[in-house]
Formats: sequence, C-alpha cells, structure tokens
Amino acid sequence: MSFAKRLFYYLGGFALGTVILLFFLSGKRTSCDYGPNDRTLKHLRTKPLIVSNTMDFELINPDLVNRILSNGSVLFNESNIGLDSVNTYQIEFTDDQLGPLKASFVNHKDSLVLKNISFHPAY
Repeated sequence: MSFAKRLFYYLGGFALGTVILLFFLSGKRTSCDYGPNDRTLKHLRTKPLIVSNTMDFELINPDLVNRILSNGSVLFNESNIGLDSVNTYQIEFTDDQLGPLKASFVNHKDSLVLKNISFHPAY
C-alpha cells in the first residue's frame, strides 16, 4: 500500500473519530475535570450550601462563594479528608478586590457547610 493511501486512511479515520468525539462531548453536562482539584471543586459545587452560624451573614457574598468554588485551589495538605462521615476542605482563592483569602468548607453527605472565610490568611 502506497504512502498516499495510508495517509488518506489515517486522515479519514482521524476526521471521523474527531466528529464522533465532538458529538459525544457536546452535551450540556460534559466536562473534562480530571485533576483532583477540579474533581473536588466540582463535587462541592453540586451540594446545597449552608452557611455556618458562626459566620457574619453580611460578609457572605454568594457570588464570592461561587467564584471560590469555581476557581479556587484546594489545599489538600491542610484539609482533613479521608474520614467516614465528613471531610473539611481548605480552599485558597485570590480575589481582585479582596486579595488572597482562605475558605473552609465542611462536606457532609447531603450538604456543604461554609465554616469560615479568612480574608487575610497568614501564608
């Protein structure tokens, strides 16, 4: 088989595979969250959020919490994970107006509790 035929078959199969892949990945619920940070944040975003009683409700901006859960970075070495019932995650985030902050979330089986937000963490 000549090189031109092999190239034709290769490019035809590659194009067909790309079209099929785009068809399957074009769904609304499809995402490519493969890293541990992305998977953890995605899992936390799926649960209903409860604000802890110790938090000042005036300081809690729902948009800020959504940005933390969308663009934050999970600090796995500071988080308390691997427990049977609940896990506590520390998430750091740098806001354009507020600067660096650290949030603590408690992940229950059916809900997510915002435990604390420190606006000037000591790194």
